Amino acid sequence: MSMASSSSSPSDVTFSSEVWKYHVFLSFRGEDTRKTFVDHLYTALEEQGIYTYKDDETLPRGESIGPSLEKAIEESQIAVIIFSKNYADSSWCLDELVHIMKCKDARNQIVMPVFYNVDPAEVRKQKRKYREAFAKHALENNKKVESWKKALVDASNISGWEPEHIANGHESKCIKTIVDTISRRLHPITSSVDDNLVGVEARMQRLISQIGFGGKRMIGIWGVGGGGKTTLASSIYDEISSMFDGCCFLKNIREESSNKDGLENLQAEILSGVLKQEKLEVRRVEEGRCMLKDRLQYRKVLIVLDDVDNLDQLEELAGSRDWFGEGSRIIITTRDEHVLTGDKVDVIHNINLLNNDEAMKLFYKHAPRGHRRIEDYERLSKDVVSYSGGLPLALRVLGRFLCDKEMNEWRSALARLKEIPDANILEKLKISFDGLTPLERELFLDIACFFRRRLKDEESLMILDVCGYHPVIGIKVLVQKALIVISEDGRFDMHDLVQEMAHYIVRRKHPKNPEKHSRVWKKEDILKICAMDVMTNLDKIEAIYGRWCRSDESQRVLQVATNMKKLRWIYLANRMTRVMDERKVNGGTLPLIIVPEHFPPRELCCLTFNWLNAKQLWEGNKCLPNLRFIKLQNLKNLIMTPDFDGLPNLQSFMVNGSPLLEDIHPSFRRLEKLVCVEISCCKNLKMVPPIARSMKLETLVLSRCRDLSKIQQSMKNFLLHKMNHIGCLRKLDLSESNLADGDIGSVAVWELPSLHELYLQGNKFVQLNFSLLRVPQLQYLNISECYTTRKFPFNDQLLVYFGLHSRIGIMNSISDGFSWTILKCIHGDQKIHSGLVALKAECKLKLADALTIMEECFLPMVDPRTDIDMIPHVLYNWGSEFARLNYEGFYTVILEKNDIILCVASLSGYNLVELSELPQSIAIVIADYCDSLESFGDISNCKWLWKVSLLGRNKFIGDILRGENKLGGDILLDSMLQGNAKDHFISFNLSHSDIWRGFVPWLNWEKKFTMQLPHDWYDYFCGILMFVKSEEHDVRVNITIKQGIDEDFHSLFGQESNETDISFYGAVCVGYVSFSSLKKTECLNSTYNMLSFSVHCKDKEDECRFRAVLIPRKNKDDLMQTTDTSEFWDDGKTFRVQHDSESSIKILWTPHNNMHFGMNLFDPDIYPRVPQILGDFLY
Repeated sequence: MSMASSSSSPSDVTFSSEVWKYHVFLSFRGEDTRKTFVDHLYTALEEQGIYTYKDDETLPRGESIGPSLEKAIEESQIAVIIFSKNYADSSWCLDELVHIMKCKDARNQIVMPVFYNVDPAEVRKQKRKYREAFAKHALENNKKVESWKKALVDASNISGWEPEHIANGHESKCIKTIVDTISRRLHPITSSVDDNLVGVEARMQRLISQIGFGGKRMIGIWGVGGGGKTTLASSIYDEISSMFDGCCFLKNIREESSNKDGLENLQAEILSGVLKQEKLEVRRVEEGRCMLKDRLQYRKVLIVLDDVDNLDQLEELAGSRDWFGEGSRIIITTRDEHVLTGDKVDVIHNINLLNNDEAMKLFYKHAPRGHRRIEDYERLSKDVVSYSGGLPLALRVLGRFLCDKEMNEWRSALARLKEIPDANILEKLKISFDGLTPLERELFLDIACFFRRRLKDEESLMILDVCGYHPVIGIKVLVQKALIVISEDGRFDMHDLVQEMAHYIVRRKHPKNPEKHSRVWKKEDILKICAMDVMTNLDKIEAIYGRWCRSDESQRVLQVATNMKKLRWIYLANRMTRVMDERKVNGGTLPLIIVPEHFPPRELCCLTFNWLNAKQLWEGNKCLPNLRFIKLQNLKNLIMTPDFDGLPNLQSFMVNGSPLLEDIHPSFRRLEKLVCVEISCCKNLKMVPPIARSMKLETLVLSRCRDLSKIQQSMKNFLLHKMNHIGCLRKLDLSESNLADGDIGSVAVWELPSLHELYLQGNKFVQLNFSLLRVPQLQYLNISECYTTRKFPFNDQLLVYFGLHSRIGIMNSISDGFSWTILKCIHGDQKIHSGLVALKAECKLKLADALTIMEECFLPMVDPRTDIDMIPHVLYNWGSEFARLNYEGFYTVILEKNDIILCVASLSGYNLVELSELPQSIAIVIADYCDSLESFGDISNCKWLWKVSLLGRNKFIGDILRGENKLGGDILLDSMLQGNAKDHFISFNLSHSDIWRGFVPWLNWEKKFTMQLPHDWYDYFCGILMFVKSEEHDVRVNITIKQGIDEDFHSLFGQESNETDISFYGAVCVGYVSFSSLKKTECLNSTYNMLSFSVHCKDKEDECRFRAVLIPRKNKDDLMQTTDTSEFWDDGKTFRVQHDSESSIKILWTPHNNMHFGMNLFDPDIYPRVPQILGDFLY
């Protein structure tokens, strides 16, 4: 009988790392074979370096094997059982056999039987000598007989060798066959991880645990070049390959597949490796696919496909799980995540680069200290490690290069590396760059040179888009190829060495001649170009990025830019601090920048100026058909915008912080391709032309202009009363523009079917009734700070409010007997500070005198709708049943001399009282510091509302400090929990108020705690409701749902709190994490039994407190919802699932993150299913 594949391990055994001491354990009957067959076999194994256990002791009949022998069996990878005529006579041999078969099942031990001068059927059916042996055992009443018989049957059913039938009975040739087979099946008994590798063992074991057991699985390992993908895959292969019927490690598929008949040869290599045959011939790729499926579909195989770079390779080498047998594992390494997406793989593992400690260890291995001084060695080693950024390839290459160098040579090498990267590192990283399309290469170089650590926001995408890069899909490709990443806070980023590679690609041919580079961004290179003759050929330069340029430097850049015929993008910026310094040097003035006559070049498509002292861009009409993006920021002396008639393709126009600008050029009205218009902080702006021709407008910002309502009145047909033509408008920002209720207009005016974001903060609204607005898709609304005319910055609003309130009734002396006093009528039910009680009567007397003066000096100020004189109401802060006649926010200021009132003035705030008829589509409402807000309207139809912020005092929630205990917060939260948001996340912010005492036991306020989940939580609870109180707005809450019990755990669940902390003053944040939202991502596990929370504040850590409660489902018979729409409602900032595995989920909640979702929400990079969701729920 020839040796066939021995099925030595079930397919459903978990892949765990077994530590073997021996390669082979020999089980034999000494008196039959010790000095003959076993002796020859043992010698042959040892000669091949196969470490073999052979017990030479003879155990008396009837005794059992001892612990040491059992341990030797357990520590052996392969057990070779030599069945001979008298094997069954020995109870020792039979005990060995039983233990071997146990190890086969429990430890994946390989079992190989040899039938020496005995027929396998004689062993299996216990005939002849074996029958006689068991008859004797039965007479001895041995209780082990049945287990021995079963072990004999199981072992004899495994295909093995019969020496008398191999090579015509030549024993030496049979032994050679056995040894060769054992050698092929062996797995190294020492660790598969090279001693020179660092951090691989832990990563290997972590990924092995994710590979799982049973079924057929494909695993992808993805990451940057040189990050250790192949090393990790190789270590896993060595560790678990012995558990499979056949294995193959296919290297360098990207290179090999590009050769002639490359894929056919790779298919043949898989077949030969797995089947352990000479290389098979595959004539066509289609034939190879059929052969792979036909020959491997019943085999448990392990195949590693290393360096796959396109889907075709994967399709032809491992096109389907059905090609392979039960228990098979296919591991793919790639630089391109796109290869792994879809249903191709079960696990995608993003390679983790080395941390600092691991990087230092790896570097030390390749560059030992030797005789070098430890101080210099450690300092320079840290520089090398910092330069490498945890990339194993860089650490190995640099370590080997520096290992025999002196310290001064190390310093020189590091300085050179920053100019010219090491070629070995560069070529490895450049493979991913070479695999890009020409357009993707240009996009990558722009991001690496200009956009790293810059927000991936609407503006950045616009710039890249007007350059013709199609950034939405292009950025996706760069991320998938591990060339760039988008950080947690939404910024472009990449590995330092990847950026160096990009810089080197731009500069490599002419490192000392920046005028020959396509992109210029270094200050020294810009200055070098500025020093060149004006006639110097600068045709190679496509983009120039000048930061922190002085006025004279910017002037020179503009002059030389006229000679850059291919210039497509120019960015010139100074800093405010440098502008101030420059003004001091020049005697309080700033040199005026004169834009040259021939600027800009015709090919320019993007222009950005920041903090430049220019009055205008250019004079007259210039034909610039490619100019699509203009941004002018903090041009304090700008008095006019250019003539737009020569810019027919302009898509984005932004001007911000130009206080002298009074009008936008009339030609602006003729632009037809505008997508984004942003005009802000232009306090003297008087005229903006209508832009009715721009049918593609998506973003309109008109904010912080002194009086937008006056602008509106001066131009008849401007947007506010002609908006219904802009069907594409998605974002509208009219914040801080002195708007009031009457500026909203009629139904027809505000018909904006595509509007998603509306910013109205800092205006004078009293009643915002959204029934007047047709905004069916509005999701984000910001109406914060609608309480004052606001001549103060945002962050100073509360300081002003509390400053005014604290000085009521206090006389403030000036000079020459003059003084001023702030007065306000203090009603009996209002709380006041102790020092004000004595002044209460005096305040009323002075207010009466002030009223007399006002009545003598002015005619009555009568409200035409009610015929009510407003002056007494203002002075006495009278309220009424009419929201518009509520004057509680007014202060009276008097100027006195020697107790005689000379002048009276009223200081008032505009107070948003009512917010009603919110659109059903609304998801986020920010209404911070709306002091007089009393009504949120009926939000029962706002099923998608998941985030609300009501910071500051308001009448809707009430104020504990004022003795108020209103239920507005409870009602609003309850309504949100009743809507669709209950199946997602909820975040709710409010100030100095108690909320939602609820109907379940509370935990005491804590800073950090762990609670044990009830045994039925998965079926009977719908989520976690969390409350944070803090005086800080920079609060982060870490939530972990996990398995296991912490060593220091003491259960807090069910300990009802009797605490009533009404003295607390600050913000209360409510968060809700839905179990169904987590369940739909398949990361919620019913075996989790612990919840842990920790709260972190930036400054006042000790003043943060936290409490949480599990919310039961109303109807326990209802199934948990699994609607997959949480991406639509989460902004990607407030809640973030940071980590999920089979043992835990980690969630970061940042309650005060009021960033709007804007571009991120509809970015296919992040939310690929949003278009479908919009179609299902909004249209």
